[in-house]
Amino acid sequence: MSSIRKWAGQVVAFWCALLAGSALVLCGGSLQAQTALEEFKKFLTNPPPSEEIVFERKILVALPPPPGVTNWLPTGPFFQLRLQTNAYVLRQMDVIGEAPQNHRPRNLLEGEWADAFWTLSNGQLNLWPDKKQAKRKIEVERSMIGETVSGLGLDPRINRSTLVWRGGMFTAQGADGARFEGMIESKTAAGQPERIVTWAARDPDQRVGVDYEYRKSFHPWFPATIKPFSEGGHRTQEFYVRSLKIGGSPLSQDSFFPTQFTNANTLTILHTKGGMEFFDGNRKLNLVQMSSPPPPRTNNAPLSASAAPTNAPLPAAPSANKGLSLSPAPPPSNILLIAAVVCLSVPVLLFVVTMARSKSKGA
Repeated sequence: MSSIRKWAGQVVAFWCALLAGSALVLCGGSLQAQTALEEFKKFLTNPPPSEEIVFERKILVALPPPPGVTNWLPTGPFFQLRLQTNAYVLRQMDVIGEAPQNHRPRNLLEGEWADAFWTLSNGQLNLWPDKKQAKRKIEVERSMIGETVSGLGLDPRINRSTLVWRGGMFTAQGADGARFEGMIESKTAAGQPERIVTWAARDPDQRVGVDYEYRKSFHPWFPATIKPFSEGGHRTQEFYVRSLKIGGSPLSQDSFFPTQFTNANTLTILHTKGGMEFFDGNRKLNLVQMSSPPPPRTNNAPLSASAAPTNAPLPAAPSANKGLSLSPAPPPSNILLIAAVVCLSVPVLLFVVTMARSKSKGA
């Protein structure tokens, strides 16, 4: 009897092991896909520090292109994005791996660190160190190129930190407090999001979205291709992610501030509550307050060894109660000249008046 029980127990154990193994085989793909899906959702809602995301942007000429015809602008350009909660830097490159000091004046270069925002163009650095001014500048003129990739092409009107997921559906808020809804409309065979559509709750018929493509050799859940589309499926641009370094501890300020891109002679315009102040390197320029900044520098010659990037600190923002710079007083020589002209003019005027009176009496 004991031998029969022992044999029965072994049979049951064998079938349990077999069934468990089959379940792992059958469900392993979905379990792995579920993990990839959760990682996708987490990145979309709250991106972790990203040491580097290199991607290419292609702009479509036709909207949409005629059937069977794809018209593109020349391939490129390439971009490098560094990202973390309180900072980002976006650099446009002519070729992947281009050194920062070879940055072309025409290429986009901008960044943010805590409350400061900056742009670099034609050797001219514009810095907004004031929180309110920086926020206003970011809302008006910050490039959406990096945000499209870090937001995985989601509708830019959505505040991603407000995303609330319920399975494949989500709700969120916009910058103006408007309510948005969305859903994962289709998935790949591995369970990765293939298409996401979103709409404003007050206008559910106007839907926009994004399509994704993946490469097995690239990343398990980060799409290699991001293709946003507007209502009706119209596309204006597509993004191709070339390399990815996600995670790790937050990077230092040096990774996000412009000292790695600028030279000692870069003209810096400091935008503060009191107006604009101008610096040449660390030397403040005593310029008369102008409605527009001085013309940018246009030196496109390659950098020499003596023009290597400097780590000198950027000029500090002036105190909040500092007023506008006053125009300098005219030099003494100009004052004497004006006085002499006035003195010489008085006798002539008196002579003219006297002659006019005598003629009137004679008449």
